[in-house]
Amino acid sequence: MLLIFLAAWKRPEITEICFMGIRRLRKNSLRPIEAFCVISEESMIPLCKKYGIHYTMYKNDPLGEKKNHGLNEAMNLNWDYLIEIGSDDVLKNELIDLYEPYFNKGWDFFGVKDVLIINSDGGECRRLKSDTTYGLGRVIKRSVIEKYCYGVEVEALDDIISPGRTTAKGDIGFFQVDAAEGFHRSGIGVIVGKPRYRLWKDGINRGLDNNSTYFLMTQGIGHRAIPTDKPLAIDIKGEDNIWKFNKELGMAYELDKALEGLSEEEKSAVFALIKRKKRQEIEYGNLQ
Repeated sequence: MLLIFLAAWKRPEITEICFMGIRRLRKNSLRPIEAFCVISEESMIPLCKKYGIHYTMYKNDPLGEKKNHGLNEAMNLNWDYLIEIGSDDVLKNELIDLYEPYFNKGWDFFGVKDVLIINSDGGECRRLKSDTTYGLGRVIKRSVIEKYCYGVEVEALDDIISPGRTTAKGDIGFFQVDAAEGFHRSGIGVIVGKPRYRLWKDGINRGLDNNSTYFLMTQGIGHRAIPTDKPLAIDIKGEDNIWKFNKELGMAYELDKALEGLSEEEKSAVFALIKRKKRQEIEYGNLQ
């Protein structure tokens, strides 16, 4: 079982395109797929129900805490691999097919480094290639999360030295339960809170992909990049994105080519979104 995991906030039109993509993947995947979304608005509930998306409600800020809450809820479901996307992302069927041999090999942590960015405000499209994998479409094996991401907060009464978890005196760190109990018994730390899963630092709103990747690397879990002949993952940028569309990044890519492999409903929704944005810009301009 694969679990597509995401957090949503605002941009319901783009989120619905994302959900359309999940429905398409479910119809075409060799493996069963479930999806879990962490939402912060009651208005998103009907959309989750419409597309059969499991969901939980949590405050939106900070985003790290929101996603960690969702991860704890998602661990109650039965799945083998977590595939992470944003609520403005779409994966092509070919990507899941490409991943299939690596699921069979039992790889721990992998993804792609070639993606497409579409500007919903104007329809421009750029192809971005990286030296490392993107958060979009990355895969984490369940056993990795169970082993390395389950723990409890410890307030350090003295400096605690531990790979990837070093915590200065007076600060609060996150440690596996056995280690935390050892610190507590030895008097160098005090357990605060209850055991839970934590993949991202709770207090951050940016850099979550790099933060979680670095943490896993400190635990000996390196990520691998799966080579692709063409980009198979799409990020649809809107005005509410933390990272805005940048026409200077990457290289130009044809929109029609970018949308190849998507369902007709997805394509229609993307074109309708772009046209609506352009029309709003014209109407706004006429008021100036």
